Amino acid sequence: MSKDTRGVDEREKFAEAAAAAVMKFRSKVGGKYYPGYHEDMRDAVREAVLAVPALNAGASS
Repeated sequence: MSKDTRGVDEREKFAEAAAAAVMKFRSKVGGKYYPGYHEDMRDAVREAVLAVPALNAGASS
């Protein structure tokens, strides 16, 4: 029986986009914590993940 691997590439792209967004955000703010830091990081990660084409392909259905 073969394992269903559909969606694995999409999850990997999601993980890569999220990790890159976190590192970019931390670099942008110099690693300094400030009030609203977590909300700003969440927004930055959300924007980066939503920009991944593979994830947007199924969004229109």
